[in-house]
Amino acid sequence: SNIKHFRLPPRFPKTRKLLYPVAETQFAKSLGLTTEEKADALIDISGYAFGDACPLDTTLRVAKKAARYKRRGRPALLLPQMLGPFNEEGHARAFSELAACVDLVYVRDRTSYAHAQLVMDRQKLKLAPDVTIPMLPTEAPRACHAYVCIVPNSNVLQRNLQDHHWRGRYISRLVKACSYVRSKGLEIKIVQHEYGRGDRHLVDLLEKRCDNCGVVRHPDPLALKRVLGNARLVIGSRFHSLVSALSMRVPSIALGWAHKYDALMDDFGMSTFMHQATDPENHLMELIDGVLQEHCRLVVMLARRRDNLAANVESMWQTVLCLLAKGCRSSSDSDSLSCATRDKKVPADELRVKSFQFTKCDEMHT
Repeated sequence: SNIKHFRLPPRFPKTRKLLYPVAETQFAKSLGLTTEEKADALIDISGYAFGDACPLDTTLRVAKKAARYKRRGRPALLLPQMLGPFNEEGHARAFSELAACVDLVYVRDRTSYAHAQLVMDRQKLKLAPDVTIPMLPTEAPRACHAYVCIVPNSNVLQRNLQDHHWRGRYISRLVKACSYVRSKGLEIKIVQHEYGRGDRHLVDLLEKRCDNCGVVRHPDPLALKRVLGNARLVIGSRFHSLVSALSMRVPSIALGWAHKYDALMDDFGMSTFMHQATDPENHLMELIDGVLQEHCRLVVMLARRRDNLAANVESMWQTVLCLLAKGCRSSSDSDSLSCATRDKKVPADELRVKSFQFTKCDEMHT
């Protein structure tokens, strides 16, 4: 894709004033950079940025940004993501203001839909799967290898929406899962699916405590998807590691921290392979046995589910592209429409897309 990023520091207005002319240079234009004033649409691709567990300041900033686009008559929308809950008054009011300024809000699951419909116009609210499901890795996976991927997530310990029981159990459960998998004659690959300090620390810790395991780190999420797609089983806590594995027909066991995990596993017909902190320790080992025993059946089922979900994603893109084409029709340069895109990786950033050709993945590490 031809997505280009241009961030102007939101909290330093003088710096912003100095940097805006940079986007007007011929060099910047050759890179596909533009400014907010010249952008034709705002697309939010956050994985989870709006709800009680998220900074209120994020919702307020994005609401102000969406309001600016609305005043200019430009479309704004939220691509499929997790939302809510909005039990705290400040979060409910802020998201309501944001939703009033956008044209469409897509959620990935019915729980998010239920949360959102309480604070926004239902006419704008739609349900669609994660946009990365149809994406293929840089190279096609080979035959299933005799290894299992373990993908830790620091959010399980830091940002748990469901309970706090994981904090004393998470690492020990993963370590015992590693030992159990090794006893089955399978190799272990510990995958760092996000490049923050928290996940790096967990990967290093597991590497020390698990015997004879490999570690996989790579900046390209599609390269990681290939590693996951070659595995026999994935035991993961990073949401998009599970999306990658399941969409590559790899049976997976989820250890999550929010309702999006339950919804994802249900979408792929794997809801019985959720392991919660309150489950007994041997439950995880039983799930591992279950995957290994039913592997062939699960692969066939995942292929069917993946095709159905990919078709739903394609339908969503058709709706989005129609909205953008209609909203951007007044652009003076119809051959080079531009869109501003907010990536959840950097709060309140301003990314610019100088192309009407959209990649179906802008965050895979969540």
